[in-house]
Amino acid sequence: MKQSTINSYLLPLVAAMALTGIFSAPVYAVTGLTTDATVQNGPSLPQPTVLGDKVTEIDETLDSATAEKNYTFTALRGQNLMFRGMKRSSNLIIECKINDKWVAMPDEGIYIIEGTQPGQEIQIRASKRDGGIAGGKYKFRFGSAPYRASTDLIITDAKGIPLYAGIFQAFHTVDWSIHIQDSTGHPVEGAMASLDITIVPRIDKTIIFTKADGRGNETISLPGCQGHRTSPPFWQMMGPFNYFWHLEFNRHRIIADLEEAATGHNWNPGTIDSEFGHICKKHLRH
Repeated sequence: MKQSTINSYLLPLVAAMALTGIFSAPVYAVTGLTTDATVQNGPSLPQPTVLGDKVTEIDETLDSATAEKNYTFTALRGQNLMFRGMKRSSNLIIECKINDKWVAMPDEGIYIIEGTQPGQEIQIRASKRDGGIAGGKYKFRFGSAPYRASTDLIITDAKGIPLYAGIFQAFHTVDWSIHIQDSTGHPVEGAMASLDITIVPRIDKTIIFTKADGRGNETISLPGCQGHRTSPPFWQMMGPFNYFWHLEFNRHRIIADLEEAATGHNWNPGTIDSEFGHICKKHLRH
C-alpha cells in the first residue's frame, strides 16, 4: 500500500483517538506544570506583628522550623524611636529596616532611631545568623523613645511641716509620680523608669511603667532612721492647740533613671535627681 494511502487512513484515526481521550498525555503535562508552579511559590510568609503606638516588650522564641519573625511599627508623629536589646541567643540577630537598609540592633543596650517622618513604617526582624543553628530566644523593647521626663506629683506623710530639706520631706511613705513624653511632646505609654533612693539601709529600686497618659506612680516605703540633723523649732497645730516642735532628719536623694539607665544612650534631659528630707523623729519642745 502506498504511503499516501496509509496516511490517509491513519491521520483521521489518530485525530479520533485524541478526541476520545485515549491520548491523554498532554492533559497530564498541563497538570504537572500547575503543580510545579505551586511548589515554586511555596507557603506564604506569616504576617508581621503590628506594634502599637507605645513601648512594647517582646519576649519570644524562634523555633527551628521558623526562618524569622517580623514586626512593624509606625512612627505616627515622626517621633524618635527606641530599640532596647535585653537578651538574645548568640545564634540570633535582630535588625531594623531604616531607610531601606537593614541595621543590626544591639544584643543589650539602647539604639535610638531619629529623623523619622510622620507615618513612616519601621520593620523589625528576628532571624538566625548566617551559618548559625536554628532556634533560640530573644527579648527586646521597642516603641516611642522617652525624651522628656518630669516629676509629676509627690505626696508624703509629712503634710503641714515646714520644708527643711530638698523638694519634699517624708516619715515613712512617698507617693511619687513621673510623666514621660516622646520627642514630639506626646505621652509615652509603656515607658520604664527606675527609682533609686540613696538611703541607709538601702532599699530595692522601684520600677514604674507609664500608662496611656504617659504617667506612672508608685508608693515607696522608707525604713526607720537615726537623724543626724536638727531643724529649727516651728509651730504646728495638734487638735485645737498649737505646739512647738523640732525634727531630727537626714538629707537623701531620689534618682529616676529612664529604662533603668540602660547603656547606649544619654537621655534628654537625662536623669531626675532631687534631694529630699527623711524625717526620723518629731519632738515636742517644752
